[in-house]
Order: sequence, then structure tokens, then C-alpha cells
Amino acid sequence: MSWANRATRVTEACQLLAAHVQVLTNLPMEWMAIGGAHDERGGLDAGLDLLDLQHRADRAGGKQPAKYLVPVVCPSCHIPAGVMREAGVDGATCVCGYVIGEDEYRELTAALADVARAE
Repeated sequence: MSWANRATRVTEACQLLAAHVQVLTNLPMEWMAIGGAHDERGGLDAGLDLLDLQHRADRAGGKQPAKYLVPVVCPSCHIPAGVMREAGVDGATCVCGYVIGEDEYRELTAALADVARAE
């Protein structure tokens, strides 16, 4: 295929996949040869591969990942709702500069969920 047609082909392929996401993700597990190795993979694996491809394309294109303000209290400075989480990155960071690891982040959000359930 010539370079002149690749953008059109990629667009068409993306439209086809977007229209059939449920069919793709429901594909059953089966053994496949990938990169010289054999592995059991299914539709959810294909969906995760596509999501990874999108993230890599976004980074290569200079697109900034989404950042979310998380309504938890920072364990270091105790500022409420000063914690930011970047999409696709484990853990979070407070405006004070404290880095919250993934395990600590899960504990904080679990505590927040417990409070919400109690209300």
C-alpha cells in the first residue's frame, strides 16, 4: 500500500473496530503466535492492545494525558482535594509535591468509597 493511502486505511480500520468493540472484546480465548512466542489470548487482550496503541500514539503525537483531581486528603500535607492522578499512570501526586504510590492511592480511594457508602 502506498503512503498516500495509509491514513485513509487507518481511519477506515479504526471506524470498523469502533463499530464492533463488543464483538472484538467477546472473542474467546485461543492460542496465538505473537512475536515468536505462543500465548493464549482473547478479545479482551486485543482490546487492551488497542488501548495501549492509542496511548503510545497519543504520546508520540504530543497529546497530553488526561489529569484528574481526586477528592482525597493528602497523607503528607492534609490538603483536601489537592491530589491529581494522570490517566494511565499508577499512583497520584499532591499539589504539595508528595507522590502517592499505587497501594497508598488504593487505600485512600477505598476509604473515600467507604465514607460515601456510609452516607
